[in-house]
Amino acid sequence: MKPNAFMKPSSPLSFPGAIIVFFAWMELTLLLGRFPAIGVYIYMSLHVMRLLIVILLVCGIQQS
Repeated sequence: MKPNAFMKPSSPLSFPGAIIVFFAWMELTLLLGRFPAIGVYIYMSLHVMRLLIVILLVCGIQQS
């Protein structure tokens, strides 16, 4: 089977696709946070997201 051009890691759509998936995950997490039964887990996820954003910003500043 021939590899698809969109499946290559060097594809120009890889980075925007990853960003879209990240923000979709963030939105889903925020929506699930409205349910009281899983609110604590959502709070932990928000903490991880905040930390991940900080790490990505720091790494982005170092590479430029």
